[in-house]
Amino acid sequence: MEYADFFTKAVGGNKPYPYQTRLAGEAETTKILKAPTGAGKTEAVILGWLYRKFEHQDSTVRESEPQRLIYCLPMRTLVEQTETRARKWLTRLGWSDRVGLTILMGGELREEWHLEPEKPRIVIGTQDMLLSRAMKGLWAKPVHVACGSRVAQQRLPMGDGRAATDGRRACHDRPTRRAKRETANLRADSKRLDVSHD
Repeated sequence: MEYADFFTKAVGGNKPYPYQTRLAGEAETTKILKAPTGAGKTEAVILGWLYRKFEHQDSTVRESEPQRLIYCLPMRTLVEQTETRARKWLTRLGWSDRVGLTILMGGELREEWHLEPEKPRIVIGTQDMLLSRAMKGLWAKPVHVACGSRVAQQRLPMGDGRAATDGRRACHDRPTRRAKRETANLRADSKRLDVSHD
C-alpha cells in the first residue's frame, strides 16, 4: 500500500503533507522535525512508524523498525489527546489487536504492556513517568529494559528533563555489572526523532 492511501485510511480522508510522506518513506529516522502547531507532527511520527513497521515496500526497513514507539509529551492532556487519536487510527486500520497502545502518566497504573514483549506497541507518556519508568526498569525490573530497549523515540525538548533523559542514556550505555548480567542480549539499537514546535 502506498503511504498516501495508508494515511488517508488511518485519518479518515485527508491526504498527507509532503514532509509526512518523505518521513514515512525514509529508512533512517534519526533527525529533528520542526513544524508549527497543527502541521501534523503527531500523524507524521505515529503513522510514519506504523507504515515503516508494517507496510513499507522494503522488507529490510520493516524488519529494522523498532518494536516500540515511545512518544513523550509534557502534559497529561496531550497524552490523553494523543492516545485518543492513535486509538482511532489503529481502529480505522483494523490494527487494534496487532499493535498495543499504552499510556504512562501520573494517576494511571497500566502494567500490562511489559507482559507482551513480542507485540509492537505505542507507549505515550509524560516526561516524568517515562523517565521514572526507564530508571526503574534499568535498576529494578530487567523485563522493562528488555521491552523498552528497541524503541523509536519521539521526544519534545522540555528543559531540565532533557539532561536527565540524556543522563539516563549514559547510564544505560554504562550499566552496572548486575544490570549487564540481567539485560545481556536484550538491548538493541534505538532510533531517535526529536520534534520541536516553531
